[in-house]
Order: sequence, then structure tokens, then C-alpha cells
Amino acid sequence: MTTPDIKTSADKLPTLRFPEKQAATIHKYADLIGADGIITLLDKLRIFVAGDLKKVFETANGFAQEGKLSRAAGTIDQQRLTLKTAWRGDAADQFDTYATLATAALTKGQTAISQLTKSMAAIAAAVVKTYSDILEAIFKCAINLGQLGGKVLITLGTTVFPPLIPAAIKELADTVNNAFAQFWRDCLALMTGMIATITTEATTALDFTTIETTFPSLPDVGTSATVMDNPGRWHIKPGADPS
Repeated sequence: MTTPDIKTSADKLPTLRFPEKQAATIHKYADLIGADGIITLLDKLRIFVAGDLKKVFETANGFAQEGKLSRAAGTIDQQRLTLKTAWRGDAADQFDTYATLATAALTKGQTAISQLTKSMAAIAAAVVKTYSDILEAIFKCAINLGQLGGKVLITLGTTVFPPLIPAAIKELADTVNNAFAQFWRDCLALMTGMIATITTEATTALDFTTIETTFPSLPDVGTSATVMDNPGRWHIKPGADPS
């Protein structure tokens, strides 16, 4: 799974404003032919971005920038390498064993945080991308309907030739229906794609529970402390500089 560009998606979020003017055009034609389903769809799309996506991005970005566990593991490894050049004995062995366990736990924890970042960012980015594409679909539908403006006036104004009214109205209704059908298909395809992406990420996100319950903790020094903390148990290697 690739990590989405968190900053790009987060920066795009404030620009996704619902196109009220274009929605009004769609609403007008939906009223004209009694397409209540389209009106309901518009109402739902207006409040499509549910939840605080900005907060999700901020949290994901915070996780992405978090490297304390990794830095801690690096510090322990550096100390282990430094001590290994000069010290030996059971205290040195105890410290080396403990350091190995500690760095493994810290590294595992850093990996878990990275997984959280990827899943959170991917889900939020999928929602933003889908909403952006849906707004484009609204614009496209409104443009298609707007091109019918003159035809609507002619059709509704054809009162001197009653025999032409049924055919003209049917043609208009068919044209509007076709535009709405395409709009509906576009929205359905986008929503289906988004749900598929979220489902995939949610499957991965099942690890969240595992991470929560098995997040690695540093091992207890236990009785090893009585060895490592005892200066008498540390011995300088021949020829080594203890400083």
C-alpha cells in the first residue's frame, strides 16, 4: 500500500465547496420532470463530507512526523556499540541483552504507528478524492442541462401548435432524463469506488485493534538492574579506554 500525499489531500479539502449555482440548475430540471430521486441525491451530496476530515489529516500527519520511538532505538543501539568497545563481563552482557529487547520493542512500535498513518490517510484521501470527482460530475450535469435552456422555453411556449406539444415535451424529458441518468451513474461509480477503497483500508485497519492490545512495551529490567547498576560487575577490556 502506498502512502498518500497527506499534505496535498489536506490542502485540497478547504477548496471543495458545494456548487450551489450548478445544483440549483439540476434541481430546477429535476422539479420540471418530477425527478425526486435526483433532488434527494443532491441533498445527500451537499452534506457528503461527514466527520472532521481535517482532524483526521492532522492526526495522520502527526503520526507521520512522530519518530521518537525510532530515535530512542537509535540512541540505545549507539550506547550499546559504544560500551561494547570498552566493557565486558556479566553486567555488559545483561545490558546488551536488555538493549536488544528494548530496540526490538521500539522498532515494532514505530512500525505500528506507521501503519496507522497509512490507513488513516488513505481513507481520508479517498473521501476527498471522491467528493472532488462528484463535484465535477455536478458541474458536468449542470452544463449539459444548461445547454437545454432555449429548448425548454420553446417547448413550454409552444401553445399555438398543440399537436407538437406531446412530442416536444417527450424529447425534452428524454434529454433531461439522459443527463440525469449519466449523473446518477457517475455518482454511483464514484461512491462504489470509494467504498471499495475504504473497505480495503478498513480490512487493513483491523490491525488497529491488534495494535491497541499488543502495542509493544519496553521489557522490565527486573533483577538485571542489580547486575547492570553494580559498578563492580563491569570490567574494562584489556587495552580499552574506559572514558
